[in-house]
Amino acid sequence: MRRILIAFGLIWLFVWSVVGFYLGSQHLPHIEEMEKLAEDGNLVGFWSTMTAWKLSASSHSHALGFACILILVALVLPDMGFSDRTKKILGVLLMLGVLLSSVFAWFLFMPLVLVGELLVVAMILMSFIGVMRGKTIG
Repeated sequence: MRRILIAFGLIWLFVWSVVGFYLGSQHLPHIEEMEKLAEDGNLVGFWSTMTAWKLSASSHSHALGFACILILVALVLPDMGFSDRTKKILGVLLMLGVLLSSVFAWFLFMPLVLVGELLVVAMILMSFIGVMRGKTIG
């Protein structure tokens, strides 16, 4: 499970870095559009355009952060005081949570984002419990 979590985390970093290139390529046109909306006094258009940009950037940054969490959990997996079966379940649920949260945040489908976020938080908590139950390091 450790190698799978690391591999998934690295792939997730790569995928969402590519998404970052796309977002970066859209940044200047986005700013120009917002300047035009502001000059025209179109506050509704300005704020809806800004909100759409923030939501895209937020899902991008959360996905990158979740990829790092996958890798960090993989690194402490051997120190968790859980059975191998429990570690596998924890890893699968963490990957599922990261996948749901990241992908559905991009498409603004909040029910599955919530499920994904809850899974990620729960598996981080379980990782903490597992490390605390594990053997003392050093």
